[in-house]
Amino acid sequence: MSSLFISDLHLSAATPRTGEHMIGWLESHAHIARDLWILGDLFEVWVGDDTIDDPHELEWLKPILSALRAFSAPLDGRGPGKIRLIRGNRDFLLGERFALATSITIVEEPARVMIGGVPTLLLHGDTLCTDDVAYQTFRSEVRTPQWTSAFLARSYVERRAIAAQMRDASRAAGATKASAIMDANPAEAQSLLTRHQVRRMIHGHTHRPARHEYPQGERFVLTDWDFDVPVDEAFAGNAARGSGLWVQADGSVHQSI
Repeated sequence: MSSLFISDLHLSAATPRTGEHMIGWLESHAHIARDLWILGDLFEVWVGDDTIDDPHELEWLKPILSALRAFSAPLDGRGPGKIRLIRGNRDFLLGERFALATSITIVEEPARVMIGGVPTLLLHGDTLCTDDVAYQTFRSEVRTPQWTSAFLARSYVERRAIAAQMRDASRAAGATKASAIMDANPAEAQSLLTRHQVRRMIHGHTHRPARHEYPQGERFVLTDWDFDVPVDEAFAGNAARGSGLWVQADGSVHQSI
């Protein structure tokens, strides 16, 4: 069975072009592969599954939910499709209600799976950025059950305001950090390949699509899909923007536009 991989769509009310592109991409690629992995940051921000109750959010969100659910429907006599999602740093609060609304299965990272006969490790990718000590400290704090419970106990309006403040603080901090600090640490990636005994790793997060080789195997970095924001000058020539990775049944890897 062949599989598709995407990440970092950062969908929101402010990204209508990206949302439209995703809906069309899902419709066309359902004929290519019935197995789809979303490796984090499907949304720009997700403060809880009660986002689905917000009528203003539903104006842009409802078509997205419908498109995801439609991918899982039987097609051309080939049976239902399957979507699995690993949560990212922007949408780590995606929960069971969202999963039920979209027919998505949420999978914890890192996920060791066989894809095209190749042992493969799947993750969002932010845990590879070990040189960014401040971010890793912050990540450890907000991923605890205690923090999550306390945050979700707040009102929806409070959570939206807090998330906006956190996003602004993250952008400000990122503007002062060296580019290399926010990239995956090669030694950490190599260590994961060895510890999990895999020959391939696929992740997103860094928005730096590439294929990296290691003694143990290879690492593929997925591209982002942010069609509604200016392309960073450093990646202005990124022809892969808004695409996915397609791993065929024989294990070969191709870009999927």
